[in-house]
Amino acid sequence: MRPEPLPAVWVVDVDGVIAGAGGHDWTAGLETELGIAPAQLREFSRAEWPACVEGRRDTAEVLVPWLRRWGARCDAEGFIAWWHGRDTALDEPLLVCFAAWRAAGARLLLATNQDNRCTRHLWYGVGLADSFDAMIHSAAVGARKPDVAFWQAVADVIGPHEPRDVVVVDDTAANLDGAAPFEWRTHHFTGRAGLLARFGL
Repeated sequence: MRPEPLPAVWVVDVDGVIAGAGGHDWTAGLETELGIAPAQLREFSRAEWPACVEGRRDTAEVLVPWLRRWGARCDAEGFIAWWHGRDTALDEPLLVCFAAWRAAGARLLLATNQDNRCTRHLWYGVGLADSFDAMIHSAAVGARKPDVAFWQAVADVIGPHEPRDVVVVDDTAANLDGAAPFEWRTHHFTGRAGLLARFGL
């Protein structure tokens, strides 16, 4: 198969693509270090995370009664710092490739389901602001992938472009299905090798 032309605009997911790919488990040590069982965190995520990731609630504020109930050995800010410190294992070789494409003139956009706090950490703390041109995140949009409202916000940032000039990279197939009305090229990310092979690198 011949490689495809490189796009003018890359729209890239964070979790599972440039961060935390390859089965990285950021919750390892959660119970021994903070006194929080993984099952408790899953319960919190089911009940509260949608409101946080859609920007309707602040994550630290929501965490307070849960941490108290669990008898956790940290406050909300401490938990968030612990979480962010472990959930941002970046794929450095992939970032090097993206940097080369950006140097050649491509625009690099991040499109991610994140709460406001994690977004700030990724953009400024981890330094993704140095490698990407913009980040569209669900808490700012008020809608999550695969909702078409999220993808409309992405389209607004992209601006006028031929659909073939845009590639959306995501590790969740349903998210790519949500982007279908915009007719962009899409890539279901299952690993760095597949992405690079598709574009002849």
